[in-house]
Amino acid sequence: FSQFDRDNFNRFDASGYIVNANAIAEDVLASPNASLGLAELDAADVEVGLAKASLVVHDYAAVFDHARLAYLHARRAATLAGVNVPASDNGWVVVPALRGRSPVGRTYTHVDRYGPGTKRSDQ
Repeated sequence: FSQFDRDNFNRFDASGYIVNANAIAEDVLASPNASLGLAELDAADVEVGLAKASLVVHDYAAVFDHARLAYLHARRAATLAGVNVPASDNGWVVVPALRGRSPVGRTYTHVDRYGPGTKRSDQ
């Protein structure tokens, strides 16, 4: 792969982590125990800010790293607040729990995937 491809993968995967971190954060904030996860959500917000700053200077590996950390902070916030989120540390594998629905009705997004049985594997 060229540098462009590696950069594109980092940007694309980072966007998945951030989209899912935001979805999880919304569920945490809607939970009656939201206060238990606020410190982790604050840390996630800092990481998203660092991802944005890294994007501006075209440091796409750092964009990915910060986005993944934001996602992991959001996951920890959910655990602390007692919000059910599918067990995965991969921002793209958040769909299956409760048939893709969280207890408060959120559909976790799955933007794209490559592998056997997916639309991209047929091409």
